[in-house]
Amino acid sequence: METSGAWGFSHKMAGGARLTLEQNESHTLSPLPQGIRVLSGMAWVTWKGEDIVLKPGQAMRFSQGGRHPVISAMGLGRLTVEMLD
Repeated sequence: METSGAWGFSHKMAGGARLTLEQNESHTLSPLPQGIRVLSGMAWVTWKGEDIVLKPGQAMRFSQGGRHPVISAMGLGRLTVEMLD
């Protein structure tokens, strides 16, 4: 598995539900998934006081505790993310 940074971004494939957001749309991830993977577009994730940008193919895992992450679509395009098991 390829990883970089403290958040454990990866290019690992996994199945699950999908979420699509339009430009400037945001969504609170509740219930908390184990992680997300960006399928298309760019994601801005706010979690545990940090702002993280994810590009297509990158993934992020979440641990328990704290508030639920908020995900926003960045840029001009639509964002599609997959919830990871």
